[in-house]
Amino acid sequence: LYVKHGVQMVAYEAARAGVVPGARSADVENRAANLMAAIGVRNYEIDVEPDVINNLTEHVSVNIVCDFASNSWLPPAFFDQRQITSTISLQHENMAYLRPGDADLASIIGDNHDEPVDQ
Repeated sequence: LYVKHGVQMVAYEAARAGVVPGARSADVENRAANLMAAIGVRNYEIDVEPDVINNLTEHVSVNIVCDFASNSWLPPAFFDQRQITSTISLQHENMAYLRPGDADLASIIGDNHDEPVDQ
């Protein structure tokens, strides 16, 4: 469970690193590699889609696959063929605000005239 949860969290954090404006696929891969090393998971594969992240990117997906046998405290004979997989897809932050002509910003966030004011 520790390894599975760790891989899920790494996939999320790596995808999160890729959805901020200016991010690149290399940033996603580096974030995943650093976090995988931090939780002690080895022998994994990461796939980032799309290969090139830019201002027209709509979603960033991260798929991580690692074999259970080399990342468990249990003897490998019990889980020799098992794999842990986690895929996360997040919408890029540029979708609502950075692409010209998509939507009127005021119609998305409103004018805030009815919001309470702290005094």
